[in-house]
Amino acid sequence: MKKILLINQYASTPESGYGGRSFFISESLSKANKVTLAVGSYHHLLKDYAHQSDYSNYRKNKNFRIKSIKLFKYKGARSLLRIINWFSFLFKVALLSKEKIGFKPDLIIYSSPPLIGFLGAKFLAYRLNCPIFFEVRDIWPLSIIELGGYKKMNPLIQLMSAIEKYAYKKSDGIISNLSNISEHITSKTGLKKINFHYSPNGINKKFLNKPNKSPVLKQLDELKERKKIIGYCGGLALANSLDCFLDTAKIASSRSDLIWIIVGEGEYKNHLMERKQKESINNVIFLDPVEKNLVNFVLQKMDVLFLANKFTNLYSFGMSPMKLPEYLSSGKPVVQIISKKSESLLTESGSWDPVNTENPEVILSSVLDSINMSEDEKSRRSNLAKTYVNENLRYEIISEKLLKFINNS
Repeated sequence: MKKILLINQYASTPESGYGGRSFFISESLSKANKVTLAVGSYHHLLKDYAHQSDYSNYRKNKNFRIKSIKLFKYKGARSLLRIINWFSFLFKVALLSKEKIGFKPDLIIYSSPPLIGFLGAKFLAYRLNCPIFFEVRDIWPLSIIELGGYKKMNPLIQLMSAIEKYAYKKSDGIISNLSNISEHITSKTGLKKINFHYSPNGINKKFLNKPNKSPVLKQLDELKERKKIIGYCGGLALANSLDCFLDTAKIASSRSDLIWIIVGEGEYKNHLMERKQKESINNVIFLDPVEKNLVNFVLQKMDVLFLANKFTNLYSFGMSPMKLPEYLSSGKPVVQIISKKSESLLTESGSWDPVNTENPEVILSSVLDSINMSEDEKSRRSNLAKTYVNENLRYEIISEKLLKFINNS
């Protein structure tokens, strides 16, 4: 039995936020190991404007503890307090005691994207004389530069870049949901031999079987009686390239049998709604976000699922959208717009065909092909997608492979 400390400033429980990768991996690992998940008490990805709590035995699991590290509350991803919290988290992590963690860890996993806190985790590993593994879920500061428009010479970007390089060199192993990140690490550090483990985002099956009443489900039922639904369910951010969704819906305006639905919330929503209004894209409807346990039920109401990412060199190192395992598990046709430089789980699973262009005419053609596909072919591809998820993307399997990598490092 290992004693594992997993540190992710932006992690949450299903009650306080999305749950997500770090929570589900910690929960899975705790079935045969002692695990503490250290989180920031507050961040902008939580459901409510409230601090997260400590749990010494989360959901009566004596092997799973959550340590909430007190931080400032703030509003908005661009708040100065968000940056101040990075440094506060660094110092508080560095000074964590064995008593607060719940044990003396055999190893530490520090999970990005915030890079500043790695310094605290590395110091903690030195204090407690244990190895540290660096999990890269998003390549900061590269993604901030390419998607956020920040300059390379920005002092904070320069600091992050230095810490990123240090983390790659000083970690005992690198874990990432980005399959080709080794190329980036080599170009960044010059390292030729990298102790690397690919660990994709996954799915927690417990969240697929909890029906509940919802206004969103009711609205989708009403629409489904009259039209075919092309839908997106998830966060609304620049990286999700939902302008592609609107562009495609716009050229399909004459198709009265189709309706385009966006279910979710995010900083890009106002821009998308303004575009819809200004350009009279009347076949697009925005619906409120739903709880995690309702996502699968929302997807089941749709006829085609839409997913896209910005065409940028950032994604040549791999990509692992959090919503894609849920899309595949639903069995519904998936239209994923992705650069040829990027790998897709659609190709790996042999199920649906990715679209390698942002041209709305080509995207619409793929959507219509999915709608008009024979039921036998849909069923065949659906089964391939579900089988792939069941054999590769359940967090129980992902955690087992992660633990094997750690034990062999």
